Amino acid sequence: AAFRGHKVRRNMLPVPPPRTSLGKIPVPATPDFHDEEAAAAATKIQAAFRGSKVRKSLAAASLGKVDNNAHAHHTPDEEAAATKIQAAFRGSKVRKSLASSASAGSPDRADSSSTASSPTKRGSPAKRVSISEEKNLVNEALDQGE
Repeated sequence: AAFRGHKVRRNMLPVPPPRTSLGKIPVPATPDFHDEEAAAAATKIQAAFRGSKVRKSLAAASLGKVDNNAHAHHTPDEEAAATKIQAAFRGSKVRKSLASSASAGSPDRADSSSTASSPTKRGSPAKRVSISEEKNLVNEALDQGE
């Protein structure tokens, strides 16, 4: 199908102008860009195109085809993976903030300073935190980051 289209387009091309006796193709006169009639015609063509473009977008919107979040087409597996990555990052951020607040001896986290030490590494024992407490700590850390 692509070759047929190419063949048809090639046959539709205008016949090249005849060459002069010197072998050069005669250059047509340049169009007059200051012609009011040409400017009015161009304006009319542009207005018609813009109008059709708006009508097409309105028709698509009325049919519910407009997707405001077109880039967010993710599979459930991708969503689950993203959630796990985000949870791991937020958890590490909270653990880091707990460790820094414990080492700084901040008064608001004085009760955790005895159990928390340097930032935990994989495989080392970590301080046990309830899920609700971790959520609160995550929200606090995110609020401080903003």
